[in-house]
Amino acid sequence: YFIAGLVFFPFLNFIGIFVVFALGADDVFVAVDKWKNARHELPHGTTEQVAALALPDAAYAMLLTSTTTAAAFFATAICPVGPIVCFAVFCGLLITFDYLMNIFLVFPALCLYDKWILKGSKNKCINFDWCCQNTASDDSNATDIESSTRPSTPAVTNENIDLTESDIRHNELEAEKRTLIHRFLDAYYNILHKFRWFVLGVVIAATTVCAVFAAQL
Repeated sequence: YFIAGLVFFPFLNFIGIFVVFALGADDVFVAVDKWKNARHELPHGTTEQVAALALPDAAYAMLLTSTTTAAAFFATAICPVGPIVCFAVFCGLLITFDYLMNIFLVFPALCLYDKWILKGSKNKCINFDWCCQNTASDDSNATDIESSTRPSTPAVTNENIDLTESDIRHNELEAEKRTLIHRFLDAYYNILHKFRWFVLGVVIAATTVCAVFAAQL
């Protein structure tokens, strides 16, 4: 009763909590993934440069998913059943405010996290290198042994280092393209793009038929 003077709050609305949890987790995943990709593209860039590259794309992608989902729930508000109307409006508002919370909370959190990492923070809640110390020490010992038994090599110039980094990045991109999920998504996109006008026509026809039948209820 104390929220907007509402005296009727059906139990069905609590299902919306799980809906917004799922959508919020997806939005966070998109934001973090965009940030990681931007950091890979700008390994020596500042936090501001990475944010300028990653956050607009993430905000746009999250806006599309949030808008379509919220619009679907708000469209359900035409139903004459009271609990369904409350559920639709409640879920639509949850998704809207979930998007705003991601913009105003997750994005600043990513910026702070990146700044702390660049400063070399030793906080165990931020830097997880402490959980891999044994593995790192074993790797360093193996590297020392291998380097001691390896014949000397000529000095490496900055040009060779840059070339090596570019080759590594190129190999990583090629490996990503060859993964199963990327091949599946490429095939799906090609099929969808080929029949895009047919799919659009089917969706418009189905929407029209549903709207006509819904108006007759």
